[in-house]
Amino acid sequence: MSLGQGHNVSPRDDLARANLPPAQLARLKRQEAAHQNGLENFPLFVAAMVVGNEAGLENGTLNLVGCGYLVLRGVYSWLYVNVTTEKKSWAR
Repeated sequence: MSLGQGHNVSPRDDLARANLPPAQLARLKRQEAAHQNGLENFPLFVAAMVVGNEAGLENGTLNLVGCGYLVLRGVYSWLYVNVTTEKKSWAR
């Protein structure tokens, strides 16, 4: 997606140079930040699942914890993208 810039040399810079309404640009930046946050946390989730498995935790427990984590990450990401005030951002 080039956002009207029409180049492929540095596509990650397109958002910084996009000519969009401020509210839409802010939302896109929050989406990008939420995505980056998820990528940063994923290795910790994987490590926790591997350690739990190696420690001999029951499959049901690991499944419950894993599903709970993924649901909470979804809620966290939704809050990250949709909350626009400093006071409400503490909900995440």
